[in-house]
Amino acid sequence: MTGAMASGDVDTLELFAKAKAEPGLFLEALGGRTTDGRPIAQGFFERVKRNPRAVEWLRTVLANGLNPNATISGTTYKNEGLLNSAVRAGNAEATLALVEAGASPHAYQDLWLTRFENTRFVDPFGAVLDHEGLTLDEKKRIVTAYVNAGALIPGEPVPERRNYQTDALGIVRAGLPAVLGIPLPPAAGLRTQGSNLCRALSRLDAGTDWCAFSQRMPVVVAAPNFHPEWSWTGTAAIGKAPGPYYDFHNLEVLGMINVVGDKAYFLAVERSTYGSPFDIVEVSRDGRIWRVMRYQTPQFGMGLCEKEADGYQPERCWRRISMTYDEATKQMLVENYYTYHVWMGR
Repeated sequence: MTGAMASGDVDTLELFAKAKAEPGLFLEALGGRTTDGRPIAQGFFERVKRNPRAVEWLRTVLANGLNPNATISGTTYKNEGLLNSAVRAGNAEATLALVEAGASPHAYQDLWLTRFENTRFVDPFGAVLDHEGLTLDEKKRIVTAYVNAGALIPGEPVPERRNYQTDALGIVRAGLPAVLGIPLPPAAGLRTQGSNLCRALSRLDAGTDWCAFSQRMPVVVAAPNFHPEWSWTGTAAIGKAPGPYYDFHNLEVLGMINVVGDKAYFLAVERSTYGSPFDIVEVSRDGRIWRVMRYQTPQFGMGLCEKEADGYQPERCWRRISMTYDEATKQMLVENYYTYHVWMGR
């Protein structure tokens, strides 16, 4: 099967699909490498681009149980969602088939210690808008599918904050209506997020109602020297001496973006003027164990960034901050030491 996948042999792949081959076998083949080290998945999607039979084969395999949010080994990322391979290949029909089957537009990427600040996990729209191999009509169809699936486009975190993340998302906010003629979706917010994405994720994972899970989540995690309900001006204190804090001040959870295995992933924004504007929050299925993925300089014990091909090792990359949430006391213990407040929203 791996040979057929690598060569784009749809005839052979159709025979495997008709024989009801295990979905895991297809995923294993897609996650393999060619003899020159190139990911098979991207090469496959490139070879079968605009091949109707290949799209029907993919739909059949998805209907037979292949998880559209499945992850495979990558190059920049150790693991990432299958959807990213289809988008990189410029294969619009395969991309649409995956999203229609329930794939989150925010396809998973293992960000830990990687160096790219604005990623597809945070911003899935930019990769589509910038893709030279997609026609304008294909871009419109993919972006419309992303919006309908519940993909998030966060607004400005704080007006004075500018970096690569905010600039890239600013281009997306301008490009959707101006270039593609697609209205911007409503502003992201955990209590106001549309239910399409969490419903799709729940349908693929029969054991958990991820929509209900999202509604039980704290909206804000705030350092003790900031009030969780502040007006986001960055100046309001809670009326007592500031307590110790770690590497973030006021983190607002904007909405669920994916589920991989036993972990849910949320897009979040730092509402103070400190640190990286947009973060990814990983939450265990029981809601207790949180990890904030943040693009930042190192702190003690956070590890070194991955080296680039030429041996250069950047100082800033995606790092992890561990937290434990106590639902009874509505407090968050950060790195087993710092006590943060949470705000449940209205």
